[in-house]
Amino acid sequence: MVIGDILDRNLWRFGSRVALGSGGKTLTFKELGERSFRLANALLSLGLKKGDAVAFLFPYNMIEAQEVIFSLAVAGMPAVPLNARLSTNEKIELMNKCRVKALFFEETYAEQMLSLRSMMKTLNVLIGVGDGEGENIFGYEKLISIASAERPDIRVDENDLAALIHTSGTTGMPKEVMWSHKSWLAGVRDVVIRFHLTENDRLLMFTPYYHIPFFWFNMAVYYMGGSIFLISAPDPELILETIAEKKITTVSHFVPTTLLRVLNFAGLENVDVSCVRWFMYGGAPMPMPLLEEAFNKLGRRFIQLYGFTELAGCATALPPEDHRVHGTEKEKRRIASCGKEMPSSDIRVIREDGRLARAEEEGEIIYHGDNLMTGYWQDKKEEKKVLVDGWFHTGDLGFIDEDGYIYITGRKKDVIISGGENITPKQVEDVIYRHPAVESVAVIGVPDPAWGEAVKACVVLKEGHKATEEEIITLCKKNLAHYKAPKSVDFVNDLPVTPTGKIRKWELRERYGRKTPI
Repeated sequence: MVIGDILDRNLWRFGSRVALGSGGKTLTFKELGERSFRLANALLSLGLKKGDAVAFLFPYNMIEAQEVIFSLAVAGMPAVPLNARLSTNEKIELMNKCRVKALFFEETYAEQMLSLRSMMKTLNVLIGVGDGEGENIFGYEKLISIASAERPDIRVDENDLAALIHTSGTTGMPKEVMWSHKSWLAGVRDVVIRFHLTENDRLLMFTPYYHIPFFWFNMAVYYMGGSIFLISAPDPELILETIAEKKITTVSHFVPTTLLRVLNFAGLENVDVSCVRWFMYGGAPMPMPLLEEAFNKLGRRFIQLYGFTELAGCATALPPEDHRVHGTEKEKRRIASCGKEMPSSDIRVIREDGRLARAEEEGEIIYHGDNLMTGYWQDKKEEKKVLVDGWFHTGDLGFIDEDGYIYITGRKKDVIISGGENITPKQVEDVIYRHPAVESVAVIGVPDPAWGEAVKACVVLKEGHKATEEEIITLCKKNLAHYKAPKSVDFVNDLPVTPTGKIRKWELRERYGRKTPI
């Protein structure tokens, strides 16, 4: 089976059912299938062939993003989603590196793409969505209108390259991850099994189209014949309005800032969210006080996901029944874990010497599974560092308890070495989050002549709240060994984050004088 088979199957099984909706516009599976097939045939008629990489660039989540993904899958062309927040130079560099032959873009990018076309080495075809049609630009809807609605006669193998996904670059230079149809579908089936998805599920997706849940969670819902509704931005009013109006069953997925805005939304108590089975969250640490407030206001229907771009799916899940703030100490501790492995996942923890760690012993988390990437595009050197005998070395530190729950304690590259002592930033951050005035925090190591590195906390305060450096340091000293407490605290307006809410600590390290780790 390959990705295009999902579309073909649903067209015949559920042709009249709503497959996709956004901004008041909806498509049935028959419409989505035929439009995607037409688009694939149009690409082939323009001279593109199986194996050619095709990129797409939109300012926000649009129906066209899903159509493009399906059309490329059935044509056997690797999809290259472009992060709308990348700089112009970063976009050019990425497209050149991936040897992109065609580019879909929303009309607002037309002038920019035309002016930069000469700098893109392999780009031959520009396709504008909206009013983007013009000289040297093909119109999206016009191409669809004149192409055949039959599925293209292209033989796609499960081992063919299906997507090139750009990593977020939280620890250094981003890389392009290679997903095959086989790995993508393995991740899809894991999600279907673990979350008991059915044809009646209705997914609300506000994670950006260039981030991996848009690929594997959307496809998991389509695997069963469910419906997907996209919104352009994680606006709390729009989220709640869509949940109530469309009877959403699954929401994907919250990062702390978005969840906080929903919980603070005026009139939340008047919105009926009883239709939701699962609220997903992940991608950034979720403070415990925020989760407790979410349980009180939205119910105990939260699932935490842990994964990485190198994985076409998620690695672990912590279900609602393990989100306990009352119970035994063991039960309450589990909420700090990322849960247990997905059905086809195999996760181990290894020590510095390469041996398996014991229960509760910290080490590096390594991963094996059919949904693992096939490698990094044009980066064999980095690939060999992280893929060893079929196991992906995540760079995440953690441990597994005696019951099989997996805990993330930090990043291997983030460990601070101060006075010869190893300090895990997440442990310090967890304590600082206990301060009632703290909205978000990032702990890093900065150069220090006496200690080698000193612990620094960068703190964002909640609106209208106050705190002092002394308060933060004292709180840490009361709850941690004194050497782990910050030597300094900076109060900042915001922290540099990726579009998915992960803090870009390497930017903070560079800001405060330490170079990005290699």
